[in-house]
Amino acid sequence: MKILAIEFSSSHRTIAVYDTDNPSTPPVQAEYDRPDHTPAFEMLDSLTSSIEFKKDEIGVVGVGIGPGSYTGIRIAIAIAQGLNVCNNAQIVPITSFDCMAKQLADSNRSGLFHLVVDAQKNELCNATYRIENGKYEIVEPMSLIPICELEELKKDGAVIAGPDLESIAPNIETLYPAASTLALLTASSSEFVPPEKLEPIYLRKTSFIKAAPPRFIISDSPEQP
Repeated sequence: MKILAIEFSSSHRTIAVYDTDNPSTPPVQAEYDRPDHTPAFEMLDSLTSSIEFKKDEIGVVGVGIGPGSYTGIRIAIAIAQGLNVCNNAQIVPITSFDCMAKQLADSNRSGLFHLVVDAQKNELCNATYRIENGKYEIVEPMSLIPICELEELKKDGAVIAGPDLESIAPNIETLYPAASTLALLTASSSEFVPPEKLEPIYLRKTSFIKAAPPRFIISDSPEQP
């Protein structure tokens, strides 16, 4: 079975294909580093030509649901929903934090890690993981913190890492979630979701003011004599 993984939550956009029938062969990944333009289907076409497989062979789609770039995540979700319609492919959502934590674990890192992403409005989204012996576990679930509290996170001796933070936090470790890792997480998961339930991680509650009803009803029908 072929797994397609799509990770567009950061500026480092990646797509990967993993063949679960050949688990010893690592996922093959295509990359693109311009978040203002994401040629998703061109990236997918480059994979299909390089490893000779057809799109209709995709049985499962792993989707990075953030937190991160709302536009990028929405593009990834739309592709997954389209493949569900065309191929009846199952969908597995994976958070950006779990993806980065596994990358650290697979790199033989160990210790406490604060993984952060830019949440806009002078805030960061933070999740804390403990990594030991190639495994990771979440210690503190994701939450919003002011950027000014970033220095406080360093006091416990933990490593702080995350994507696209050079302009606001230049001294932390740069780490991008990768589709190749997302593909491996997807292969080990059975938490499928229906396409209509697939959505990004929302960092804040959405709020809006409902418009008042019109005070006058305008009719297009001709006036009666």
